[in-house]
Amino acid sequence: TERYYFTIMDDAKFKKNKYRNVSERVLYTRKHCSKESIIVQQLREKTFELGYRSEMMSSPDQDMFMASLIKSTGAKSVLEIGTFTGVATLSMAEALPEDGKIIACDLSTEWTDIGRSYWKQAGVDHKI
Repeated sequence: TERYYFTIMDDAKFKKNKYRNVSERVLYTRKHCSKESIIVQQLREKTFELGYRSEMMSSPDQDMFMASLIKSTGAKSVLEIGTFTGVATLSMAEALPEDGKIIACDLSTEWTDIGRSYWKQAGVDHKI
């Protein structure tokens, strides 16, 4: 299949290192799924500041897919193994109903502490 290249971040300092090889299906998903909230984008940018460690972060496509699954199934609980800075956690928390809960498991509070202020700012910290 034909491949396309795009950058996850528009910021020039990330362009040279953040090219991804994506298929038609991924481009379709990006076009037809809802966009990330501003606060998720901000946390994603903050995570990119961690340099090579940011490779542990999930992609916007994965996060939008998980949010779509949560909404379409009416899920009220999520178990996340490996939270890192909590970008995916935030995206899923936004998709959950107000009484939804995420159990987010990670060994390092160094990384999850980065996401906590963004979860609070987004008003979903009570779900996590």
